[in-house]
Amino acid sequence: MSFREPPRSQRKLRWGSHCYQWSESGDNVSTDIAHETLSRECWVCISPFTSTSVEAVPSPFLLTNPESAMPLDLDAYCQRVGYTGERTPTLATLRALQQCHLLHIAFENLNPLLGKPVPLDLTSLERKLVHQGRGGYCFENNLLFMAVLTELGFTVRGITARVYWNQPEDAQPPRSHMLLLVTIEDEDYLSDVGFGGMTPTAPLRLHSRAAQSTPLEHFRVLPENNHYRIEVQLGSAWRLLYRFDLMTQWPIDFDMANWYVACHPASKFVNNLIAVRTDMDRRHTLLNGLYTIRYPDGRSDKQNITDPQAMTRLLADTFQINLQGLEQDLQVALTDKALL
Repeated sequence: MSFREPPRSQRKLRWGSHCYQWSESGDNVSTDIAHETLSRECWVCISPFTSTSVEAVPSPFLLTNPESAMPLDLDAYCQRVGYTGERTPTLATLRALQQCHLLHIAFENLNPLLGKPVPLDLTSLERKLVHQGRGGYCFENNLLFMAVLTELGFTVRGITARVYWNQPEDAQPPRSHMLLLVTIEDEDYLSDVGFGGMTPTAPLRLHSRAAQSTPLEHFRVLPENNHYRIEVQLGSAWRLLYRFDLMTQWPIDFDMANWYVACHPASKFVNNLIAVRTDMDRRHTLLNGLYTIRYPDGRSDKQNITDPQAMTRLLADTFQINLQGLEQDLQVALTDKALL
């Protein structure tokens, strides 16, 4: 199944001061709303499935918000992911936390799909992923996980990657993925809790070319010219996931990439329903109406979901996503975007 994007005839993009507006129909926002929004430097989001749903959110993508910044509630996070182990900056702790995070916090894109903002400040991330029982995509999951690791005393920073999964190796994708570089006792590890259907379920040593086992698949990290590549073994073949380097990334770098992923009218996260959750012995993946269970031995079970109500049950029960307040909008989006 391929990703969908709206036909060019249905896109209309308008930019203003701190303002991004788009609707499939290309309808204009009312003058009063647009004027008020621009004067307050807010972001206007026109829902992709209706030109009348307007949500104004002040500075939605800021990574830091001094007025609302709160310390991380580490106890609440550990309870959310079911972690009861040591809170020390060791490799064993990192392994256990990464697995717990993937077991309990889904990869999902409901906010971009429904035309809602994706804020990256810690207060918003904690509210959504920890207290509201939601998931998120790479920037949300990995920024929250980075805050957790920092609170525990790890040396960690975010880096960016170009995604090549299901793309030719000579493609030129943007730096649209975030992962973490963690240093433990002078050794560097890659930790990623936000790569969707092929997220490594354990940290990977950066400077090892050998195959590295995880609870589900084998991965390897290979140097290549002035960057690295991460590959996954599927059967007897090695598949490229993404390329990255170790360049320092500032918060604004994640901010800009997040804006593109969440807002660009051609972004796959704006035009498709995507969800992933990992179990101990399998992965649950969802792309629009295709629900797949993948096993480490290469087997897979597939099911086509054609009913919006069945889809909301699947997201709640299997992917463990709290849909409170989203069910109606999601069902409308699935129907109007013809995703099932």
